[in-house]
Amino acid sequence: SSPATRPHSEGTQYLFGVGVIYLARSYAVGVEALIPANGPTGRAIGAIAQLHWYFDDLFPRTLGKPVLSW
Repeated sequence: SSPATRPHSEGTQYLFGVGVIYLARSYAVGVEALIPANGPTGRAIGAIAQLHWYFDDLFPRTLGKPVLSW
């Protein structure tokens, strides 16, 4: 990434995001490793874990109903 509002002297940062995601009927779980690809990005490897709930599938009679029925 590069800043859009002001110049900087470190150069563009490159970061690889390698991960997997599991999809179920009412949720999804993902894990991603963040791997720096060049010097300005740094040297430490990071990680992100995500959990997504699909509320329309969990609560089909309340949150899953259409707002307007045409």
